[in-house]
Amino acid sequence: PLKVDEGRSSTVSPGEFQAGNLRARLAYDTGHSPDEFTILFSVMQQPAHGIFGFIGKESTGTLSEFRQVDIDANLIEYIHDGSELFQDAAVLEVRILNRNK
Repeated sequence: PLKVDEGRSSTVSPGEFQAGNLRARLAYDTGHSPDEFTILFSVMQQPAHGIFGFIGKESTGTLSEFRQVDIDANLIEYIHDGSELFQDAAVLEVRILNRNK
């Protein structure tokens, strides 16, 4: 789980969101290079007590999707809203897209 102090933010690291093994398995099964595939996370249910955002960019609202390469580059953060609640959750859908289509 991602740990965040009240009212603070924390980088979403590959340890929390890692789907690269799916891309490698698909490449193995199809005989294609893993570089031909992109992993996309779509936020189906937003966190109730915070938002996902790009680090260093002024937020215009919560992210609805981001890629595994964004996570691998430490570009995604969870920003807590400062409420007194200490647990949060989000529902994500993971899709593997072929870059060539």
